[in-house]
Amino acid sequence: MIVPIGADASKLDAKILEHFAADSLKLPRGEWLVKFMGTTQELSTLLTITGTPNSEVGNAVVIAVGSYFGFAPTNVWEWIKSRWA
Repeated sequence: MIVPIGADASKLDAKILEHFAADSLKLPRGEWLVKFMGTTQELSTLLTITGTPNSEVGNAVVIAVGSYFGFAPTNVWEWIKSRWA
């Protein structure tokens, strides 16, 4: 999961779609679910959140998700089932 920190996440959104158009889902509040087989640090570097002197896409927190539970729209559960099963 990628959680943008700040008012404008448009550069981060574009970078996520550039790399993960078929394997990402933007949630209603702007967070992203992304299927990625590496570490959170590797994903952060790939998206240029970190790994450069200044973040090119703005600030964000990258979180590895080990399990999930809750209530969400059907499309969220379908996305999770098809990518994290």
